[in-house]
Amino acid sequence: PGEDVEVVPEPATSPEAGDAEADELRRRAASRIAPRLDLRGERVEEALGLLSAYLDKALLAGLDQAVILHGSGTGALRRAVRERLAEHPRVQRVRSGRREEGGDQATVAEF
Repeated sequence: PGEDVEVVPEPATSPEAGDAEADELRRRAASRIAPRLDLRGERVEEALGLLSAYLDKALLAGLDQAVILHGSGTGALRRAVRERLAEHPRVQRVRSGRREEGGDQATVAEF
């Protein structure tokens, strides 16, 4: 009561300026993240935690796809990785790696 309140206008920025800033942030993030994650030798529980963190960073960086190296072994890690990727709302497609991507020892997630 009796106090003066000053209304401060928000800075005028165009949507294009915000888009340019977002693009720059994605470009910087993409330059710091590898397009592949190597989970070979990890236990399933630890690997899934690493995978979740990596997916967050890959999506923030604007990557189109990510190659997840899981090795062959018993197949437990491959199955767990593919199940987690299939459940992820931003993963559009999950496929086996091509020869140059690691073949059967890799899974590719396309965003």
